[in-house]
Amino acid sequence: MSLAYDIIFVLILISYLFCLVGKVFYWIYLWQLKEYRWDRMMNFLSTRSGRKAIWGFSNILELLLILFLCITAIFEKVPEIFWILTFYFLLLFLKDIQIIRKRIFPIWTMKAIILSLLTVILLLLTSQFLFIFAEEKILAGGIILFSFLLFLVPLEVTLIIFILQPLVIWQKNRLITQARAKILKINPIVIGITGSYGKSSTKHFLQTILEQKFSSLCTPKNINSDIGIAQTILKSLSPAQQIFIVEMGAYRQGEIAKICNLVSPIIGVVTGVSAQHLSLFGDLAAIQKTKAELVKALPKSGLAVLNHDDSSCVQMAQITIAEKKFFSVANIAHVFADQISVAPYQLQFQLHLREQQALVTAPLAGAQFISAILAAVTVADHLGLNLAEIVQGIKKLTAIKGTMFLSHTSSGATVIDDHYSANPDGFLAALDYLHLFTDKRKIVITRGMDELGKESVNQHRLIGTATGKIADLVIITKKDFSKSLKDGLKQGGLSEEAIVIQENPKKIIKQFLSTLSADDVVLLENRSPQILIKYLLA
Repeated sequence: MSLAYDIIFVLILISYLFCLVGKVFYWIYLWQLKEYRWDRMMNFLSTRSGRKAIWGFSNILELLLILFLCITAIFEKVPEIFWILTFYFLLLFLKDIQIIRKRIFPIWTMKAIILSLLTVILLLLTSQFLFIFAEEKILAGGIILFSFLLFLVPLEVTLIIFILQPLVIWQKNRLITQARAKILKINPIVIGITGSYGKSSTKHFLQTILEQKFSSLCTPKNINSDIGIAQTILKSLSPAQQIFIVEMGAYRQGEIAKICNLVSPIIGVVTGVSAQHLSLFGDLAAIQKTKAELVKALPKSGLAVLNHDDSSCVQMAQITIAEKKFFSVANIAHVFADQISVAPYQLQFQLHLREQQALVTAPLAGAQFISAILAAVTVADHLGLNLAEIVQGIKKLTAIKGTMFLSHTSSGATVIDDHYSANPDGFLAALDYLHLFTDKRKIVITRGMDELGKESVNQHRLIGTATGKIADLVIITKKDFSKSLKDGLKQGGLSEEAIVIQENPKKIIKQFLSTLSADDVVLLENRSPQILIKYLLA
């Protein structure tokens, strides 16, 4: 028994170390995904996925085994200890396989590397300290202590983040101060863009159009926080760039104002206000007030560019001392569009700019892009581009990957990649575009929409109803919002057989995606499993 006992212990130790590192990486990945914000992490933990991450079946089983091990160790039941250790090893081994299969790692920023190293080193040192005192006669006691350390990794990672927070804040403030000094010295024209949706597309379109006349820099990808903007300034902004386009995001009041204090925008664009991140803001009025921080920060010599189709944006015109210009798809404004024609691979409309007009065409997927184009045109016109230059810029527009980006699978199926994020307005717009493919089987893959707070059930039912009227097959990849989505889908007319709730991406590929053909079109809506994205977009 002693030899078998030692072998089991060694195997447990190997699996323990592997599982420890994998679990640390997973929880740092989650914190990074939530931008190391306590409010966003708490919102995640309130969902089914968040509860499962802590109290999933394997975690409950692990805790029970630890408790049984404690009881048998107290009463020195050696045979029982051996069998419990055997089961514990098997559980760790299965968890190791799961870690290898999922391959979930954080993006290796300096912060993620430091957090990972500190957490793993401290846990290993603690494990070694406990192991020294676990002599052979109390070997099970040592393993019990090891096991509790492993089980409490989420708490331990959180504790490390909390302990390092003062240092993180100090470093953040230092970088912001340096960035503020640099941007004041270079003094570019700063254009701020905020809103509940369309920020990234508007930023991308504006830079493309302005390239006809100006050298510009914009914040990359989805970088829209104060520290991300500061790092962009320090790393990329140069005197050769005349214009700096800044995407501004927020999860609570005051955060847009902080960004404005950093970059001092002269032009501010508000794309629109919706219920996205409602669970963090509390109500729609707080979202509107936060987005309005941009126009309030503009100087008298500045320009506020507002969406005339959004009543919340129209109201913002009353709180800024800057000049106001509106863009619209539904009304006459400084810049507006009519005679809109949307085809599966092309967007066309009549552009009205003051007293001028032109028929413009862009290789974009969906009418929802028109609002972003008009916002960009309004800014470009203010900065002196003529109509011909603007039209030429519009012809060069392309969608950002992950935002209504069209591609095809090797089997010829059409993929509408809108996985970057999802809000109710964007989801409905994507469905409108999907509806254009009248000759194809329409498949929607979604996990639902995050951070909608008290509006979540109602919004998911509405989206479900709209989807049920258009789609032939809907695959729900997370159970967090599946009930309200399913209720809406049925109300929209979709049959039970056409609604699939499946969290395993490999099963989705095997059962549904491996047989795709040129007769199919797939809409990826909101963050989808990377395995699915890679399979469809390879």
